[in-house]
Amino acid sequence: MASERLVSLMELLRVFAHRYADFAYQLELSSTSLDFSDIWSDEKRATREFIVERLRELAGMCAEGDLPVTLIPIRGAIRAFMDTNAKASNPVLKHFLNNIRERLIDELSTKLFFQLPYSRKELFENPLAKWGEVIDRFPDCIQDINEASKCFALSRYAACVFHCVQIIEHGLLALGAFLSVNDPISGWSSVASELKKIIGKKYEQRSDFEKQHFPFIEQMQGTIEALKNAWRNKISHAHSQRLLLVDSEFTPDTAEEIMTATRSFMRRLTESLPK
Repeated sequence: MASERLVSLMELLRVFAHRYADFAYQLELSSTSLDFSDIWSDEKRATREFIVERLRELAGMCAEGDLPVTLIPIRGAIRAFMDTNAKASNPVLKHFLNNIRERLIDELSTKLFFQLPYSRKELFENPLAKWGEVIDRFPDCIQDINEASKCFALSRYAACVFHCVQIIEHGLLALGAFLSVNDPISGWSSVASELKKIIGKKYEQRSDFEKQHFPFIEQMQGTIEALKNAWRNKISHAHSQRLLLVDSEFTPDTAEEIMTATRSFMRRLTESLPK
């Protein structure tokens, strides 16, 4: 839940950070304009309505962006600009706008903003973009695919690999069932061993099933070898049916290779594994 909250918060700041700066600038302009006009004249009605509309928009952003201190003077300013009976003076209205601007700057200074490299923006915004067919075939993978992509975009490489391992496990279960692996807990070791055993047989030793699906079995054997090369002893399967992380240190290149190899493995299953 904590990681989901982090991602959700970062998405929010990504959308609104530049707009906070824009509003601070607009508040300054609106405040300055009050020095030169009667805001309560009929000619300025549209201006008042525009300011109220913008303040309401900023209020919504502050409510969603966890800026409660700034929200207080915004609500007061909205009331002041809408109260045509009291008709607050320009200096009072200007004070409201200046106060909002100062509170906004102060409160934003308490937040920690992260900049996402542009090269990873697409991966973060569309984490499922390259996985469409895989998701259709293996819908249970969607959460791990989403997290693997976003974790890589956020430079959380060990977390990315962890979710890749989870994705692979989904594929192994399907592949083990297809091969009729005789193991109470189908996993990496049993599936890899079965593939290797079939590949090692001479043609006449193979069953009709193995002959019929040999091209697919051969492809999966090669894909699994590519996976092993990608993780380079970062993941162990020696003493467990499940894949286990044995190292939490992953370079960006290693994590990317593992993610690419994982996607290749799942695509091969999606395209070639008989339903």
